[in-house]
Amino acid sequence: MTVRGCVICEKLAVLGTLPASENVWGTEHWAVVHAFDTALEGWLVLLSRTHALSYADLSDDAVQELGLVQKRLTDALRMVVGAQKTYAVTFAEHGDYPHLHVHVIPRMPDQAPEFKGPNIFKLLGVPADQAVSQERRNELAQQLNNHLNPKEQQ
Repeated sequence: MTVRGCVICEKLAVLGTLPASENVWGTEHWAVVHAFDTALEGWLVLLSRTHALSYADLSDDAVQELGLVQKRLTDALRMVVGAQKTYAVTFAEHGDYPHLHVHVIPRMPDQAPEFKGPNIFKLLGVPADQAVSQERRNELAQQLNNHLNPKEQQ
């Protein structure tokens, strides 16, 4: 169900027409995009394919699938960007983005102390000249997709 005026619902409705970084990978219940305004390569966002404002609004199947998706994304981020682990964060409090979404953020082995834990959000909402470029986000999306869909490579 698409809710008019919901930025995420509207994005999901046209996902197939967007650049690779906006369509990294997906499952029945979740779509994966690369954050557009981050200085950190591999900062992914899981979008619920159902208009939900909280986990309570999701089906049991969607919640169960979420754990598997997070695990697979963590594995892919280890392989593609060298992440030591990932942070998974849900707020869905931004006025433009109340639709449930989950940030899956790579935590790099050499992460500066000032960007660990909740301070990682200092790397989101950065000016365009500090953000990972569209070209690089598309490259990362393809590499992640290749890792997540190995059978499609043959």
